[in-house]
Amino acid sequence: MASSSQNSGHSPAPQSVAETTDGTSTSPAPPAPPTDGGPESVGAPDGAYWKKLAIGFGIPVLIALAFWFIPHPEALTDQAWRMFGVFAATIVCIILAPMPMGAVTMIGMIATVLTGLVPLAWSSDDPTAPYALMGFGNATIWLIVMAFLLSRAFVKTGFGRRIALFFVSKVGGRMLGVGYGLSLADLVMAPAIPSATARGGGIMAPVMKSVAGSAARVGDI
Repeated sequence: MASSSQNSGHSPAPQSVAETTDGTSTSPAPPAPPTDGGPESVGAPDGAYWKKLAIGFGIPVLIALAFWFIPHPEALTDQAWRMFGVFAATIVCIILAPMPMGAVTMIGMIATVLTGLVPLAWSSDDPTAPYALMGFGNATIWLIVMAFLLSRAFVKTGFGRRIALFFVSKVGGRMLGVGYGLSLADLVMAPAIPSATARGGGIMAPVMKSVAGSAARVGDI
């Protein structure tokens, strides 16, 4: 048996059952669970995370409670004063950033509904009364949202960068032409990317940096 395994050139398979000195067989010990942060090991958030969460939500809650119980000016109603308190608490919570801004604003909107300051949806009894979901039916808001989505698509797909490099390749023989090319690219992308921060930081700045580095290496500047 041993000679046949040696002649075939294969080593014998490892034994799945170990034998002790007294002749009895024992099963191998199960493998230890991974401790190197693998997929099976999940760590709980540390104390700093919970402290940031408590401060980030505790201070806005105190602000909202203060506005809720203190007397309001005579020119304002109880609803308007308490709504202002929820608004101020939401702004403070966004600044402290215990969660992303979108989640914080949704929590603020839900708080206005749960406290009875505004209804959730439109009411036929009072069609002119404000309600929590009124902003989602505003066409201007959706125009801004779609503009930001389109801007993000330009940055993520690299399409805006290709537009900028196209103009630079056409008129960028010298550094003056590079400036004209970047200006034309910014002009073409402005209607599709209305955010100057998205155009400048996400598209134009990397192209300018790479062009300046290439020109410096060849001695054009």
